Amino acid sequence: MKKSLRRLLAAAAALCCVTVFLSAFIRDVRAEETILAERAEGGELLPGDRVVLVCDAARNTLSLEAAGTRLASVAVTTAETPTRRVLTEIGERAAVFEVGSAGGGLMYLRCEKGYLTSSETGNGLYYAAEPADQSKWQLQEGKYLYNPFVSYTSGKNTYRDYCLEYYNAGNYFSTWGKRADADPSAFAFSFYRLGNSDPEEKIAADESYTLPLFETSDVHGTLADTSGEEPVYLLAYISDKVKDARENGDDRAILLDGGDIHQGSTPSNLLDWQPLSAAYRLMGYDAVALGNHEFDRGIAFAVDADGTMKDCALEGYEGENRIPVLVSDLYLNGEKAVFGGDYLILDKTAVNADGETLPVRIGVIGFAGNYASSIRYERFSGAGYSIVPDMESLKETAEWLEKEGGCDATVLLAHEEASEIAEAVGEDSAIDLVLGGHTHRNLAGQTERGLWYLEPAANGSAYAYCELAFDLRDGGAVFRKVTRAQTVSVTAAAAKCRKTPANAEELDADIVKLTDTVLEAVSDILKQQIGYITGSALRYAYLPESGERATSAGNWQASIIARIAGADIGFVNNGGLRVDFPLAEGRDRREISLSDIYAMFPFDNKIYCFELTWEELLAALTYSLTENGWTLLSQMVGVDCYYTDGKVNAIVTADGEAVYRNGEWKEGWKEKKIRVGVSDFVATTNRVSWGMPNPFCAWAETERLVSCDTVDCEGAREVLTAEAEANGGYLAIDTKPHYINRAYTDGER
Repeated sequence: MKKSLRRLLAAAAALCCVTVFLSAFIRDVRAEETILAERAEGGELLPGDRVVLVCDAARNTLSLEAAGTRLASVAVTTAETPTRRVLTEIGERAAVFEVGSAGGGLMYLRCEKGYLTSSETGNGLYYAAEPADQSKWQLQEGKYLYNPFVSYTSGKNTYRDYCLEYYNAGNYFSTWGKRADADPSAFAFSFYRLGNSDPEEKIAADESYTLPLFETSDVHGTLADTSGEEPVYLLAYISDKVKDARENGDDRAILLDGGDIHQGSTPSNLLDWQPLSAAYRLMGYDAVALGNHEFDRGIAFAVDADGTMKDCALEGYEGENRIPVLVSDLYLNGEKAVFGGDYLILDKTAVNADGETLPVRIGVIGFAGNYASSIRYERFSGAGYSIVPDMESLKETAEWLEKEGGCDATVLLAHEEASEIAEAVGEDSAIDLVLGGHTHRNLAGQTERGLWYLEPAANGSAYAYCELAFDLRDGGAVFRKVTRAQTVSVTAAAAKCRKTPANAEELDADIVKLTDTVLEAVSDILKQQIGYITGSALRYAYLPESGERATSAGNWQASIIARIAGADIGFVNNGGLRVDFPLAEGRDRREISLSDIYAMFPFDNKIYCFELTWEELLAALTYSLTENGWTLLSQMVGVDCYYTDGKVNAIVTADGEAVYRNGEWKEGWKEKKIRVGVSDFVATTNRVSWGMPNPFCAWAETERLVSCDTVDCEGAREVLTAEAEANGGYLAIDTKPHYINRAYTDGER
C-alpha cells in the first residue's frame, strides 16, 4: 500500500508546473500555508527536475543576485510533518534550478541566470551563460555538492575537496574545502523538488507498462552499519523497498547485484561469507555479477560448481542458493570460464497505471572489466584466470537475445564503472541499460546517444533504481525507454533504518532478524576493546606538503604493516585503506575495538617482509612516483622521501640523516640493508608505468623476500594489543608526512 501511495504523490507532483504548486492542509503545517515543494532525497533527483537548494542550518537558499564574487542568500521557510519536510515560502529572487546530466554521474544546475559555476580555485560562485567544467557538480552522501574540477595550489600542495558552502559570516554562498576541521552543516543542502520541466513526458511514461529494477553493488558483506551506538539496518531497508515493488509477485520487479558481495565487513569475514549468502537468498536476487573480491579466498569460496552463489550454511538459514553468477568475458587457461553463463533471460510482468499486466522478457548479460590488477596474483592470474573484454561479442549477444531469445529489453550487468562501459558499448548496440559497480560511487546518467547507466555506492549505502517502460503493440511488449533512473541514498535515510516500532514498515523483518542473528554471533569480537586513539585517522584529509600522498589513516596502517613484518619501512596502497576513524564531536579520544582492526584489514592479505639495499629502496620510491606506482606504493612511513616533478630528490632516515640527495649517496649507505613491509597484494601486482614494472614482483621470487606468513588482520591484532598494553591503552598515530612534495633543505628533521 505504501508503494502505491508514493506513486500517487509522485503523479500529483508531476502535474505541477513552476508557477502552480501543490497545496494542502497537512498535520504540523498551518492550514493557510501553501506547500510549494517537498523535500527529495538527493539520489531521487532526475534530469529535468526543478529544485530549490536549501541550507538547513541557515534556512536560506541561493539568490539570483551576486554578492561580489559570490552569490547572495534568500530566506526560505520549511515545515515538517511526521513523514515529510516541505517548503512553504521562498523569496522572489530565489534561484530555482533545473537539473541536467553532465555525464559521468555529474549534474548541471541551471536557473534563469545561467549555470551554477564555481571559480576554478574555489571561494567564488557565479552563473555562467555556457557550462564549464566548474559547472559540473557531484552529489555526495545525498547532501553535499562537490565540484571535482575545482582545485587550489599553495606552495607544493594542491587541494581538491571543494563543495558548495554557505558562509555565515559574510551571508553569501561560495565554494570552499570541506576538510576534517570544517563545519559540515555549512556544506549540507536539502533539495526541494518543484516538479519536472516536462510534466507531459512524465504523464506519458505513467501510461506505459513499467517494470521496476533495483541494483546493489559492492556491498562488501555489509548487512548493517555498526559504527554507531545502534545498528543501522541498511540491507533490510533496501529489501523492504524491493518487497514493496514485488507486492503482487516476484515477477513484478528485477533485483540484481554488480559484484563484490561478501568480502569486507567483520561479521561477513568471520562467518565465512555466510551472512550475505543468506541475505541474498532471502531477498530473491535474480542474478549477480562476478566482482574481483569474489576471488579473494579462491573462486570456489564464492561460486558453486553449477555457477550459482554458494549454498548457505549459516545456522538457522541453511539451504540451496540458486542465484546465477553472470560473467561473459572470463577465461580459465585460455578457455571460456562458464559460471551461471554469459547471460540470463528473466520472465517478468510489467504493469500500467490501471493495474493491467503485460508479460515481458528481460535479457541480463554479465560482464567484468579488466580487474585482474585488483586481485591477488595467486588467486587470479596465477591460477590461470584472465579477462578478455570483447565489445563486439557483447553486442552480438545482446542482438541475439532480442532477435532469437525473444527478449523485449537487454540489461548489461558489469563489475566496472557504468559510465565507461556505457560509452564503450557505442552507438549500434541492442543494450538498453548499463548497470555498473567497482568504483564505489553513485552514478546516474546518459551517454550522448541516450543510453542510461546506473551504479550505486558501496557498503549498502545506496541502491540504483529505474523502471523499464514498455508499450503494448500488436499484442506484445515493445520496449519504450528507461524512466525514473536514479541512485537512492540509504544513509541519507538512516533515521528510517533503525529498529523502532515507527520504522516497522520501512525494514524487511526477515533481514532484520538475520542481521541480529549475525551480529549476535560476533558480538564478543565487535565489543572487545584493544585501546584508544586521541586523534582522527582519516583517509582523504591529506597532510600538508605531501602532495596528496600522506594521510593520518595511511600513516597508521603503513606503520602497522611495518610492525607486523618486523620492518623499518611500511607501504600501504590507497585501495587498502577501507575505513576512517574520526573522533566524535566533542570527544578527545576514540576506542578501538577488535572489530575496527578487522575492518581496517578486511582482505586477509599476508604481509611480506623484504630485505633490500638502500639503492633498491630508491628504485621502489622511484616507481612509487609513476602513475601506477602511485596506486600501489601510495603511502609510507619509516623514511622521508622528498620529491619534485615525479623524481626523488632526497631520502632522509627516521633519525633525520639525509643519505641520498640529487643522485648522490652518502658514503656507505648505498649497499646498506633495510627491511620493508608490504601486503602480498602490493608485492604481487605488476602494474607497469612509464616502462617501469613493480620491482617487488621480481624481488618476491628472490632471497630478498624474508617472510610472508602472517595474515594482516591477525598481525595487526597482535601488534596493537602489545602497544596498548605497553602504553596504558594508548595507540599512537603518526601525523607527519613521509612523502614530501618539495626539495630537501639541509638540517631538516
